[in-house]
Formats: sequence, C-alpha cells, structure tokens
Amino acid sequence: MRQPRFGAWRQNGLATAMSRRDMARMALALGLLSAPGWVAAGTGRVHRIDRPNVDWDAIAPGDEVLLAPGTWRRSMIVRARGTAEAPIRLRPEEPDSVTFTNSIVFEGAAHVVLTGVQVSGARHSGVILRRGSEAITVEGVSVRDSGLGIWIGDGAGAAHRLIGNTLTGNRTHGIAIDEINAAPGVETLIEGNVITDNGMHGMEIDGSHYIVLRNRVHGSGRQLSGCSGIHTFCRTPDRPFGKHNVIAFNIVSGTQETTGQDGNGIQADQWCDDNLIAFNICFDNDGAGVNLFDASRTGVFHNTLVGNMIDSGGQHAYKSEVSLASDFTRDMERPVGNRIFNNIMSATNPEAAVIFVEATAASRPHEIGNNLLHHARGGALGHWAPTNWRGVSISEWNALVGGVPDLVGDPLFPAAASSTRARFLPRPEAARAAAPVPVPWLAEAGLVAPGSPPDHLGALPVDG
Repeated sequence: MRQPRFGAWRQNGLATAMSRRDMARMALALGLLSAPGWVAAGTGRVHRIDRPNVDWDAIAPGDEVLLAPGTWRRSMIVRARGTAEAPIRLRPEEPDSVTFTNSIVFEGAAHVVLTGVQVSGARHSGVILRRGSEAITVEGVSVRDSGLGIWIGDGAGAAHRLIGNTLTGNRTHGIAIDEINAAPGVETLIEGNVITDNGMHGMEIDGSHYIVLRNRVHGSGRQLSGCSGIHTFCRTPDRPFGKHNVIAFNIVSGTQETTGQDGNGIQADQWCDDNLIAFNICFDNDGAGVNLFDASRTGVFHNTLVGNMIDSGGQHAYKSEVSLASDFTRDMERPVGNRIFNNIMSATNPEAAVIFVEATAASRPHEIGNNLLHHARGGALGHWAPTNWRGVSISEWNALVGGVPDLVGDPLFPAAASSTRARFLPRPEAARAAAPVPVPWLAEAGLVAPGSPPDHLGALPVDG
C-alpha cells in the first residue's frame, strides 16, 4: 500500500462534495455554532383533533395541532404545509397520552414537526415520509414492535430531522432510507436516537448526504443475517446512493450475526463511496467494528473499536476489528483511496486480527497509519492477505502497509466508568501515544471546531 498524495484524496473525496454553506449547516447541527433552534416557535392558531381525518388545507403555517389523548387505531395521512419560518406542529394534547397502532404518514407535507407520540404494533412503518414531503421533523417519538421504525422513501424530499426518537423491537430496520438522496445544503439529520433490538439493520442508509450523529444503536440483526448497526447501501454501481454521508459520534454495539459474514458495527457496503466515519465507538458486535466492503475514498478517523468480532456463529472469514475487503469473486476494480487514521483498535477474540486487509483491496492504493493497535489476548495485530502475513510484529506490519506507521500499545481503558463513552476513553498516556495525523476535513465537515483539532487518538470524550 503505497501512500498516495494527501491532496489527491481530498480533491476526489468528501471535502469537494461539501460547500462552505454545507459545512456551516453541519456545524450548526453539532452545536459548534450558536443559532436559533431548528424550528421556530408556534405563531398561529391551535386546533384540537380526535380523529385522523383532518382538513389539512385549513391548517395554516404556524398553527399547532393537538391530538386528543387515547389510542388511535387508524393511519393518519398528514398533508400539512408549513414554512421554515412558521412550521406546523403536531403533538399530543397531554404528554405521553397518544398511542397509534397504525402508521403516521407524511405525504406532500412540508415543515411539519411531529413530537411526543408513540406508535406500537403497526403492521408497516411507524412513521413514513414519502411523495414530496420535505423538511419534516420527527422528534421524541417512540416506535415499538412495528414493521419498521421510521421510513423515508417513495419520492420523499430532503432536509428532514429525525431527532431523539426511540425505535425498538421492530421487525425490520430501526430507520430506513430507501433510495432517497438529500443534497448539499439540504442534508437530512439523524441525531440522538436510541435504536435497539431491531430485526435487521439499526439504520439502513440507502441514500446520500445524510448526517448521522450521536445515535445509540444496539442489538441489531435479531431476525436476519447480513445486517449491521449502521449500514450504507447502494444496490448497483450505477446508482447514486450510499455516498457523501457523515457517520459520527455514534455508539454501536451488540449487532448479531450467526450464519453469515456481517454483524458489523458500521459498514460502508459495495459502491458506497466518499463517506466519513469518525469519532464512533463500536464494541461487542458479532462482526467487525468498521467494515469497508468495496467502498472507496472513505475516511475512517478517530474511532474506538473494542472487543468486536465476537463471531458467535463461527462463520466469519475475515476476523478483525477493521476490515478492508473486496468481493474477490469478481474483478470489481475497487476499493480504492480509503484512509484509516488515528483510530484505537483493541481485539479480544484470539482468532481475530486487529486489522485485516484482503488481497484485492490491497492491490489498490489506500492509506493506513497512526492507529493504536492492541490485542488483549496476544493475537495477531494484522492480517495482510496478499502475502498471507499474519503476525504480532508491528514493524513487519508497517513494512507491508507503508506510509505513516501504526502503533502498538494497551489503551488502558478504565476498569469502571459512569457511561459507555467513559468506559472506552483510554488513559492520557495511551491516547497521546502519538500526535494524530492532521485530518483537516474533520473541521471542514463541522465535526470539530475550526482551529481545535483532536489532540489524541480514538473517539472524542463526549458523555453518553
């Protein structure tokens, strides 16, 4: 793996896909810049409704719609259209008083804020955004035991906000984006959701220009093989989906896989290019912490990956905390141009290497370096498939990979901690075993404040 020029990656990767305006918007989403709330305060009339059939034409921008307490057994199709300055708000009349047993569907709606409702036992998705709906906020909503949690598809628009929802025990995905792209300046934000014990992917991102931040994803893949906690997807090489997404500050654990090759914490799947995966914590997943499978020009920076590749089904061919691989059965001419820097990787499965690079992937240029590698059971630090090298010598590994050398050392995680993030914060002497390789597009993407790059390896010390 010869190290390509730093500038070449930036010119072809994430940085050029984001304008200054995009970066500013992302910084606002992260709270790095002060600004008014995502939605304005209510300014219009208040309507109380007790049935799903509503004359939405009578609801004006700035109005508030209160749902009568009780169990709502029929689907509600919301066609209200507010404005950015005066959104329409839809919420229970009394807190925690409204449960739907069927879908809430936004169709042709715009600038509507749904808060505080519960959906339980819906046959299909609990909340559906489709057919031109744009700038919909779904916040503080619970979807349980339904066909799917929140689904965006069927011609939906962009600029949605899925914030602080609880999506648990659903038969398929917690959140699914179904071939819907956002765009620079109108990205869709998925932030602060708790997504647990769903049957398939925790999040399926079959779309581009999504910002996925500070979510807690656990126990995905309970009903189907081939799943990951957070999964970007593109069905064929000619489709524009699964690209230019930012996946950061998430905690992903407990993804299950007993019969196949997945169960990853985070996966950029085939043809999912130009994504940024940074500052995440992935642990106790059946597959890799981060898996790049025929994905190109993706940055994997400052993640903490610990005790993954549990491999409870004993089926994984590529056992590692980080896997960079290609479908060797086809000449894919990819992956290429990925960068993996400043991560902390600590393996616990004695059969797993800390990092694995498959032969086809290794035949094309990538950059791997300045990662802190540790194997708690004394196993292999790396597996370099082109020469079938698998060993514990960091010098031999670095000679094979080339470029900036990786490091070896115990991260010294605390024996007891008050939160998941604190549990995986290494001691300062381990976190600062080497100065991080500069990654300027972290600030360009709004993930760190300008002029304040991380001074340590691994995920940032954010509570959660």
